[in-house]
Amino acid sequence: MSVYTSSCPASACSGDDVFVVERLACVPRDPEFTRAMVRPPRPALAELVGTVDDREAIATAHIGHGYSLRQIATHLGCSVTTVHRRIHDRAQGPGSSPVHGAGGTKKT
Repeated sequence: MSVYTSSCPASACSGDDVFVVERLACVPRDPEFTRAMVRPPRPALAELVGTVDDREAIATAHIGHGYSLRQIATHLGCSVTTVHRRIHDRAQGPGSSPVHGAGGTKKT
């Protein structure tokens, strides 16, 4: 059961998550309310990400559900840099390794 308590359109809508998502889709965009205020409920981080090695899940939690790198890192017990690298590595594709020394040639 989701219950919103803030003073936004979502506060007028309570019920199970499916109902809330359907109702929020009908709310017209109003500049008074930020997108975060009318965002449907997001799944718990524990449901999205299980291990540090699951790059896709980490990226989905961050990009798709709006969890910060700090929140994900705290949940996984690793550094923010590690989470950032997992997302960046995922964007390069499977099996690819970072290119070292890609900054150009050193002039002497």
